[in-house]
Amino acid sequence: MNVDVRCPRCGQGVEGEAGCRHLRWTPDRGGPLEFTRYVLETSPYTEGRGFQAGSIPSTWWEPRLDWLLERILIRLDVVDGYCFGDPADLDLLCLDVWHLFAPEPKRWLSVEDQGAMLAGASEDELSRKLP
Repeated sequence: MNVDVRCPRCGQGVEGEAGCRHLRWTPDRGGPLEFTRYVLETSPYTEGRGFQAGSIPSTWWEPRLDWLLERILIRLDVVDGYCFGDPADLDLLCLDVWHLFAPEPKRWLSVEDQGAMLAGASEDELSRKLP
C-alpha cells in the first residue's frame, strides 16, 4: 500500500488502525472492473431486485470500460487507484450499472391516461395499453 495516500474527504491515511472510513477499494484488489463487480455483489439493490452480479457477461463489460471508469470517477474520489466514498456513492454506482444493463420500463402516464385515472380507470387497465 502507498502510505502517502490520504483521503480527500477526511484527510486520514489509508494504513493503520485509524485508517480512513471512506476507503472502499485498494489497487492491490484489482482494477475498475473488479471494483464494480464487488460493488454489485455487495449492494442491497442487487439482491433486492433479484439480480445477480454474475449475470452480466464479460462481453457486455468490454465495450463499456470507458463508461465504467467515467462513472467511478464521477461517483467516488480516486487517488492512485484507491477509491474513497460513502455507502451512498456505491449505491449510485450500482444503480448506474443496472440501469444501463437492465433498464426498467418507463412508468409515466400520458395526459390522456392521467385523465382516465381521474375518471376512475385503474392502473391495470392503463398498463394493458402499454406497448
